[in-house]
Amino acid sequence: MTDLSLSWPLFEQSVANVRDWSEASSSSELPTEPPDPSWESHQSWGPIEQLSSGYDRLPDHLSYLFFVHTAPDHFTHRDILRKFIGDATLMSRYNWSIVFFLGLARDAKTMDMVLEEATHNGDIVIFPYMDTYRNLTYKYVYGMKWTMDNCPSAKYIVKMDDDIVLNLYKLLSGRSDWGARK
Repeated sequence: MTDLSLSWPLFEQSVANVRDWSEASSSSELPTEPPDPSWESHQSWGPIEQLSSGYDRLPDHLSYLFFVHTAPDHFTHRDILRKFIGDATLMSRYNWSIVFFLGLARDAKTMDMVLEEATHNGDIVIFPYMDTYRNLTYKYVYGMKWTMDNCPSAKYIVKMDDDIVLNLYKLLSGRSDWGARK
């Protein structure tokens, strides 16, 4: 990544917290979902803020944020999207960025690999609950909360999964101000 690209390093404490969760994955202590289903308790759920606090280096007036749901073991999917959407020239030219959202892996080895990838690429937000199909709604809601807190100036938010093909030409040539955040 060049100095024009985005770099959001995870804080050491956040990495330590995720490793603690990862090491507990073999025990029954690890939650499969956030602790309380009521929205009021989620607004102040500490681990989310702690994990996202290292991502405050997004540029002002971001045009596009590509919000990508991914699974911990989808390393190849993320690499392909980084080469395609995360290209430094395109990111600079169109003022966009890509962020991957995922939960915790069941095994410590995968989680360690994800943490290494997050530290190296700086484009991953890890939520402190198991990454399961059942928790997909939580991933979306917390991802949107993270996006609103960390990218308030993003004009367009493009939510996608890591297994889709996106026609960037159509996206860029067919855009309008309809639906854009002002």
